[in-house]
Amino acid sequence: MDVTKQSLKKQLGKSFDDRWLSLYRYAIPNVDLTNYIPDDYFYCHVDPVFSKPRTAKIIDDKNLYDLLFYDAKRPKTVVRLNKGIILDRKYNMIDIDKALAICKNSNNLIFKPVSYSSGGRGILFWDANKDTEQELKDLLCLKNVTYVVQEIVSQHEVLSRIHKESLNTIRLMTLLWKNEVIVLSSVLRMGSGGSRVDNVSSGGMACGILPDGRLKDDAYDGMFNRHEEHPQAGRFGQYIIPNFDKCIELVKNLAPRVEEFSKMIGWDIAIDESGEPLLIEANLTFQELDFHQLCNGPIFGSMTTEIMTYVKSNNRKKLE
Repeated sequence: MDVTKQSLKKQLGKSFDDRWLSLYRYAIPNVDLTNYIPDDYFYCHVDPVFSKPRTAKIIDDKNLYDLLFYDAKRPKTVVRLNKGIILDRKYNMIDIDKALAICKNSNNLIFKPVSYSSGGRGILFWDANKDTEQELKDLLCLKNVTYVVQEIVSQHEVLSRIHKESLNTIRLMTLLWKNEVIVLSSVLRMGSGGSRVDNVSSGGMACGILPDGRLKDDAYDGMFNRHEEHPQAGRFGQYIIPNFDKCIELVKNLAPRVEEFSKMIGWDIAIDESGEPLLIEANLTFQELDFHQLCNGPIFGSMTTEIMTYVKSNNRKKLE
């Protein structure tokens, strides 16, 4: 057993799959991995301490965001689909003809699964300039699915310059710890090669963000490969996220209202044309730990020992 694995096992108090260490060593070979949290340990032991996965999925529903996060700027909801039932944006039940009329007032729509849409899975698009009314009707008549239908967001020109085909979002990971909302890590997720989504698992990249909103010099793809430049946008460090401080303020204000379900959340934030943050999604569990650590180092930083002690104590309580 190597020194790093011995040190980690002592700190974590449980075994873990050391193949995660191999991946981090491949991606960031000259970094001390002592405080890095292995992914399997994080999702099996850390995440369940700070969230309630079974109950969190009840409110981890994009069709509830207009109620939960009513005061946050969000993409405009057009209609809601719930297994054959259609609701308008104010949750009133409507028929297919009314839904069609409402949707046709928008030129570009995105159909998002209300849950379990990681990696862009299940997302559909309708473009009035390319697609037919019948195709729109077919989407609205889908059975056994739950979607929120929204207008496509026009993002800020800085983010559009990086990759205009996708909505490039900021993923901020927060932890409610000792009655304070702490931002553990922030990365920009970018599409690449014309992809409509920014998810790393769909061919995109993730790049760490400095406190002033400037991107770091390196980004990582879904195979843990490091990149010094974006294929379409050039060097990452030349870009600064507009109003990054407002993004921090937004998630700190929103995090406490769902603390009963999760104290550790991965927030997806877009920046609209005017530079204002838009809440896209709140991931109450499964926050894509690996890309936070690849881009920004150990997720808990200087608090690692303290938080791991707390995690081990609470894991023992579950067994007692």
